[in-house]
Amino acid sequence: MITPEYFDVVFPLIKNAELWVKTREKARGPHGGDIYTWTGDDRTEAYREPYSSALAAKEYGLTVECQDRIFCPPSAALIEGAGVYYTDRDGDPDAIVVSATHWPGHVECLLQRR
Repeated sequence: MITPEYFDVVFPLIKNAELWVKTREKARGPHGGDIYTWTGDDRTEAYREPYSSALAAKEYGLTVECQDRIFCPPSAALIEGAGVYYTDRDGDPDAIVVSATHWPGHVECLLQRR
């Protein structure tokens, strides 16, 4: 288990990603249809590694489509369905959180690339 001290001592040495997290919001379009926008500006640093759906099934018993796993400090913005961006920009996200596990000292997420 990763302890809270991990993010003070080890994490600064291995972090390899800077992420922005946004949530999807539904609004009424100008011509009557629904439109979806991504809003928010939560930024976090993370350790990102390649991962697979087969590993998710073996290690966690999850049936999800995923290609990456991230570990990062606690963040309320990292929930299932959140959009993850690898650069600070607008538009569609680079990945979607398909599983988020909030531990006492960190968050572990599985990501599906878009």
